Amino acid sequence: MKVLTVLITLWLSSWFLYGQQDKTHPYPDDYEYTSLREALKNPNQVHRLTLKNERLTAFPPEVFQLRNLKYLNLSYNEIKEIPIEIYKLDQLEVLILNHNLIHTIPHTIGMLQNLTELNLIRNAISTLPVEIGLLTRLNTLFLEENFIKKIPYEIGNLKNLRYLGLSENEINLLPESIQGLTSLEVLTLSSNNIKALPPCIKEMKHIKELYIRQNQIPEFEKKVIKKSLSQTICYL
Repeated sequence: MKVLTVLITLWLSSWFLYGQQDKTHPYPDDYEYTSLREALKNPNQVHRLTLKNERLTAFPPEVFQLRNLKYLNLSYNEIKEIPIEIYKLDQLEVLILNHNLIHTIPHTIGMLQNLTELNLIRNAISTLPVEIGLLTRLNTLFLEENFIKKIPYEIGNLKNLRYLGLSENEINLLPESIQGLTSLEVLTLSSNNIKALPPCIKEMKHIKELYIRQNQIPEFEKKVIKKSLSQTICYL
């Protein structure tokens, strides 16, 4: 009888502890929070947060309490800047900020060493910090529909980059260092002010899709590029 009592006591204790744990962390690790208030109840357990279309005019400072955040989506808001404190989210792998009003990227972006995807489509960005070249795990970089005029030489350090989106900017020249993008598969450059591509582009046989429409590249150069990249789908 004593043995049975002990077993029942142990079972009730484990049930109680499980219930308590479930209350403090009721969601699986891949759960996507859509409420900052809810996320802040268990800040250390939050890995994914989406605050899309929330009419935010600034980057919520409370987000920096989520030190284990891996995925952050603040798209379709009215955010004007990425705070310098972005480096505090050092576990971040995906940062989505498309369709905002962001005009500058802080140099501290280079401290996000785990970042694999950065989406900044349709903002008001005119320059890229050289620290963008420190994001060596990056495989997807969306920069379409901005006001970027110059691509920093350090872009060539992104050895794992597979997609580079630069269409609909104000770029007139690409650095020769682009040849360092040895994993690149898709390069979009349509609707810029480019008059000539760097010679190395003809040697980048690993590119699967190249978009260079609506630039100022002479027709004869387009033909040379197409011939050189015979296995590449070229949108000229």
